[in-house]
Amino acid sequence: MSSTNTSDKNLADVEEGKDSIAFFYIFFGVALFLPYSLYVVVSNNPAALGGFAYHPPLGAIALSAMAYGISALQPARKPDGVEKALDLHGFFIGLVAVPLVLISGTIMYQRKEDRGQPHYVSWHGIVGITTVLLAFIQAIFGVLLSWGYLPRKLYRYHRQSGYAVFTILVLAFMLGGLYSNFIVRHAWTATRFLAYGLGPLSVWGGVVARIRSRKLW
Repeated sequence: MSSTNTSDKNLADVEEGKDSIAFFYIFFGVALFLPYSLYVVVSNNPAALGGFAYHPPLGAIALSAMAYGISALQPARKPDGVEKALDLHGFFIGLVAVPLVLISGTIMYQRKEDRGQPHYVSWHGIVGITTVLLAFIQAIFGVLLSWGYLPRKLYRYHRQSGYAVFTILVLAFMLGGLYSNFIVRHAWTATRFLAYGLGPLSVWGGVVARIRSRKLW
């Protein structure tokens, strides 16, 4: 075996080990905020919350799905693996994460309309609507790429903008979990910071650790 092949194999082994550790952090973060987001709504009379009862769980599921959709594609190397990874990527992001982001944002918009409250006055609201708009644009970008309407050389820009959208979604989720009135009133401070501080950061760190810089630039 040539020194080049040995070097490539060693690099692949190192990356695989790093990927496994990073995926643990993704799973760990999701395990912190996803069950708790369901619990905090279910334990506080969800029927009385109206449409808002769906907002925290939908945000948690959307973030989880986006993290898995991204991480499924990051380590793909062989052609057949890339095809399967692209299918998972399209399903979890295009059919789960982005629609849930749009639905969650629409719920909050309508809630404020019904109550006559101003829109986008908090950082959570501002970053949230930014996430909705960018996620929609990113999804359209991805569809055009996958259907062959855009040149493949644009894939790297789709990756770059995708990581940016993911980061903004993490920020929106953290702001809502750490500072929104509902969560502040109904969650213990320590639990809140574990679920909505450490949890999303763990997921974000796991996804970022799996980035291949050679594919990004």
